[in-house]
Amino acid sequence: MAQHLRICLISYEFPPEFGGEGTYTYGLFKSLLKRGHEVVVVTTNNRSVGNVISVPSLKISPFKLISFRYFCNKTISSLINNRGMDIIHFTNDYFEPIIPHEAKDIPIILTIHHPFHTENMRFKHVYGISLYYLKYWFSRKIPYLKRLNNRISMLADSIITVSKCTASEICNLNKRAEKKITIIPNAVDTERFNPDIDISDLKIRIGLKSQKNILFVGRLDYTKGIIHLIKAFKKLVETSNDDLSLLIAGSGPLERFIIAFIEKNSLKGKVLLLGKVTDNDIPALYNLSDIVVLPSIIEGFGIVLLEAMATGKTCIATKACGTEEVVVDTETGVLVPCFDIEALFKALQSLISNPEQRLQYGRAGLKRVNEKFTWEKVVLATEEVYFKAIEKKRWDQNKQGSF
Repeated sequence: MAQHLRICLISYEFPPEFGGEGTYTYGLFKSLLKRGHEVVVVTTNNRSVGNVISVPSLKISPFKLISFRYFCNKTISSLINNRGMDIIHFTNDYFEPIIPHEAKDIPIILTIHHPFHTENMRFKHVYGISLYYLKYWFSRKIPYLKRLNNRISMLADSIITVSKCTASEICNLNKRAEKKITIIPNAVDTERFNPDIDISDLKIRIGLKSQKNILFVGRLDYTKGIIHLIKAFKKLVETSNDDLSLLIAGSGPLERFIIAFIEKNSLKGKVLLLGKVTDNDIPALYNLSDIVVLPSIIEGFGIVLLEAMATGKTCIATKACGTEEVVVDTETGVLVPCFDIEALFKALQSLISNPEQRLQYGRAGLKRVNEKFTWEKVVLATEEVYFKAIEKKRWDQNKQGSF
């Protein structure tokens, strides 16, 4: 490493809250520390410990993000004045950062995870201006999120996107952002997620007795396609002689609807709603499954797929933008069209009855993770973005000073 850096990572999500951006920030934080950098995380809803600074945030939407922005601004100013910083890196893309005056000479890095405009267009194309679309549109705050991607791309000195799909959307929204973008995929902690984790304790605690298990991990909202998966699973149960369970790990706004659907379709005992699974149990949950399914309408990447592949599990995913850069169809898993319940059912039917195929896909997925998606590789690429941004900032300052 050529230079020790002082880095500030800002993320609304951070453990013990594990969303996609929280997982990304935590992995980057640990990896940068291992590389010898001084790293501080500014977040919320956590206890301030060591290198993690927790700032206040109101619990009521939309004030929680507004208050977080305000206190982030104060905290960044204080860090710069008291400790100095070489890099400010915003690792969330769903709030607009306030850049304090003290940071004018410090490179601002932004990671953009999700293509919100593409998401909206897909929903609109399939559902039209229907009641379902309007519920989704209001629930997801789509007008705000679409404008946000454009605005925040103009604030940053350098932009990291986690997929070609997201990079393409940002370029379409803001042509001037193209030269700022570097595509660096997400990564997975291969020490935490691996095929050798013991599952016996978790299996007893959740009362799992079925022979074959299908797993979904994610938020129960409009974008994740969870209802499509449950409908495909219902058809699988009706046509298969296997002892099957569908495990659903997560919570969200569609939870009540899902419970009602399960009861109405006599799936109680077959579909297990596990709620939010603890951080310690998640790796074991992947290991006790046979197939991991991510049926999303849209994904900027799909970290769930990496976690499944790292444990040697077969994945079924929809062709949901970023997922197509993670799963190699018919090599590490199966890709099916979005919204297509029949295609999802057929993929499940084929793989649940073919253990050799599942084993082959699982091995290929594990190999792909170790070749492309480890934090050792991703942190080096991120460092390169940092150093180039610092060099460009200095060059721009020297150029301005010469006039």
